[in-house]
Amino acid sequence: MESTFRDFRQEFSNVYPGDKRRQLRFLLQDYIPIGVLARTNISGMELFNELQNKGVIAYNNVNVLSEIAVLTENAQAKASVQNYKTEVGAQYDKSGASMYLSLYRKNLYKAIIAMTEENGGDVDNLVGFYGLRHLGLQNKWDVVFHLEKEVELKDEQKSLTSFANQLNKTAKSILLGQEVSRPIARGGTPMSTATDGVVTDSTSTTSRPTPATTATVNEVDFKLLKMNVSEYYDDRDCLIMLRVLFGDHMVTQQQKTINTTIDLLNVLVESDDLSSDDISIIFDTINLTGQYGLQREIQAQLPSFPKVKKIPISYFTPYRQNIMKFGRGIGEQDVMKIDGYYNTPVKRYESSWKMIYDLEFRNIIKEKNIKEFVALLTKLKLPSAAGSFE
Repeated sequence: MESTFRDFRQEFSNVYPGDKRRQLRFLLQDYIPIGVLARTNISGMELFNELQNKGVIAYNNVNVLSEIAVLTENAQAKASVQNYKTEVGAQYDKSGASMYLSLYRKNLYKAIIAMTEENGGDVDNLVGFYGLRHLGLQNKWDVVFHLEKEVELKDEQKSLTSFANQLNKTAKSILLGQEVSRPIARGGTPMSTATDGVVTDSTSTTSRPTPATTATVNEVDFKLLKMNVSEYYDDRDCLIMLRVLFGDHMVTQQQKTINTTIDLLNVLVESDDLSSDDISIIFDTINLTGQYGLQREIQAQLPSFPKVKKIPISYFTPYRQNIMKFGRGIGEQDVMKIDGYYNTPVKRYESSWKMIYDLEFRNIIKEKNIKEFVALLTKLKLPSAAGSFE
């Protein structure tokens, strides 16, 4: 297994050459001493060896690398992680007790991506403001690395504000949270959001469609909207259904911190899937959970809220839509049959959603083997349940 783990680390390192290596160095500053990172021409393999030595990654847990692959939108890295997890199989640690990137580091990363490097741009502003011209720094990653190394940039409001004031409007807004950030192209141009994922982690290469309808509300209405959605689903004990619905949007560690619907909505806000600038994901949520009474309650306070049945699903993959159809369509006897097949002793699930959540967590139900699962449903003489995936 050690040789397999070593090969994976080398493969993951190879997809972050050149400027991408600088990104890795930046993202790993929470875990690797700055003195080690400052070494000239440090290799990706050396970085990962440091992570292993500090217990951040292990042969059965590479979740921080999985998060880096998703954050950097590196398809090769995501595929590498997924392939490795598949190879490790049942030995992979799914307890959720693993390390992830801090919110500060993720937001700063997004802001750096949005920074400009041309003459008179953000890098020039930073170099001038912090008196760095004598160092000859021109690459934005090198500038930020130096500022963090010298503790002139740190996770404190005063420090962040001084830094952000030297940046373009988009980068500044991302860093200070004045508006919802979107993934930024290398040239600083905002792009439409696409969340990647499969079932229980964030390593899939399957991306969601572009939203067909967007809606903007002011901040006051946005807070009221979140409260309405949260109270409605909590009153109906629907949190476990929402955990299943958003299985592709959050990693296991995030799921473990969610105790109420408002917790879930706040995670979506942090990941830029929900904001006052775009509440489209709420349309999909109502449609896929079938809770149309919520639409009427929202419209009572927010008349501009649309009739969601007319809006095509945009945030959720066909696989996730079928999972929701499956969960809403199966009955108590169906759940008992599936429970009896997979579990000895039986777990006696309280609902279809608790069963689906458990089977997805155990990777029994997953997108890449869904045909085998549907075949099993047919063998168990559950044609309606199998039909959910047609």
